[in-house]
Amino acid sequence: MKTQTVASYFRYSLMDLLSKMVVGQPHFVRCIKPNNDRQARKFDNEKVMLQLRYTGILETARIRRQGYSHRILFANFIKR
Repeated sequence: MKTQTVASYFRYSLMDLLSKMVVGQPHFVRCIKPNNDRQARKFDNEKVMLQLRYTGILETARIRRQGYSHRILFANFIKR
């Protein structure tokens, strides 16, 4: 029996992860920091607004409001 090296284990794990990602539909969670002081119930409007702008969430919300609420795979787009 051949011993498994760290590199071969990493390669196997990476291939396993990629195969799972191909069949699934990933969803993303974006964390927004409400303040720099780590205080509960404290909400810094400017800080939150900057984070929403820089991560593209505001632009995404604007686009979805205009009726572009879904995405299609590039291959499906090309077939059209």
